[in-house]
Amino acid sequence: MDGYGTNVNEPAADALLTHAKIYALAEKYLISGLKAVALRQFKAAATVSLDIDDFLGAALVVYESTIEDDRGLRDVVVETLCKHSEWLDEEKVRDVVKELGALTYDMVIYMRQKRMF
Repeated sequence: MDGYGTNVNEPAADALLTHAKIYALAEKYLISGLKAVALRQFKAAATVSLDIDDFLGAALVVYESTIEDDRGLRDVVVETLCKHSEWLDEEKVRDVVKELGALTYDMVIYMRQKRMF
């Protein structure tokens, strides 16, 4: 705990979204070191307990702010979604997957590479 009653070992509720936005800014301003840190922090935040709404917000930012060839955050989003495939039972998750055609494509390719079908 810090002096303000905040548990510094717990990620902020919107950590994924924050790291996704920082990653996009780092790409825009060509700050490769910051981009690498944002990617590392995004990966770390994606491995702890996740809130579906936070994840979906971050996924939208990732797919709207990165180009197709920039696999950094996109791969983390796909891996996390495939790891938590039960989330696909949620209508709001299905809506985002439908909205982001590139995410759907990335998931199919990921599953094929992992021999999931």
